[in-house]
Amino acid sequence: MMYILAFIVGFLSGSIPFGYIISRIKGVDIREIGSGNIGATNVARALGKKYFFVVFFLDGLKGFLPALVFLNLCSIDCGVIAGISAILGHMFTPWLGFRGGKGVATGFGVFLALAPKAVAVGFLVWFIVLITIQIMALASITGAIAAFIATLYFCNALSIKLMAGFAALMVIIRHRDNIKRMLRGQEPRFRLFGR
Repeated sequence: MMYILAFIVGFLSGSIPFGYIISRIKGVDIREIGSGNIGATNVARALGKKYFFVVFFLDGLKGFLPALVFLNLCSIDCGVIAGISAILGHMFTPWLGFRGGKGVATGFGVFLALAPKAVAVGFLVWFIVLITIQIMALASITGAIAAFIATLYFCNALSIKLMAGFAALMVIIRHRDNIKRMLRGQEPRFRLFGR
């Protein structure tokens, strides 16, 4: 019963489309701009860089809270179920026709709750790649893979390792169009700081 509750709560939390809500408040439908994605990167391109940090924080929080709550309320496995369902809720939000974001920020929040050492490694790789190469998709993919590898070293729980592998795979799949553009040299740059 707790596993079912963890899944439902996690999915509903993850499905809150903060990028869409904030852009609508600003008079913009983010789905009609740029990549059409509701995540922090596309919001930043539409509304300005400061909104990247706002949306990234909120999307991360909606993964962090259910994972942490069910980790402490029930077990590691409950936390993992809540975390995975939050990521899926973000990627396939029912409020927008099951079209959502790519799961990076929400996944960051989940890992922060369940595997903080692993997410620190993933975040470091993400940050270095983004600052040096300035391609968000590449930073997100390499960060997710690095976090997965780090869980193999830092985490004993099999469920967390499986979650990390699943999350990394989903991030890669959700970035398939970006990968095609990168191979063609057409993926746009993204500067985290500055204009």
